[in-house]
Amino acid sequence: MDSYAFDLIDHRWSQARTQGRDARLTEAELALVDAAVDGWGEHAYAPGIFGAPVDVPGGADAQTRVLARTGRRG
Repeated sequence: MDSYAFDLIDHRWSQARTQGRDARLTEAELALVDAAVDGWGEHAYAPGIFGAPVDVPGGADAQTRVLARTGRRG
């Protein structure tokens, strides 16, 4: 997935959250984001890309786990 496509998913989630709207991502979107983070490897955490991964409790749902990989609390 190119960074532009990822940004569309990521920013839609962020914007929905700031407006108090439904911020659920589909399973397909989560799979794409997860695969993109895998593909970027350690470069995903270079300055200006993602924050450090966030710890999540065991049993967290897929959206929480995937967003946590990008430094977000979902």
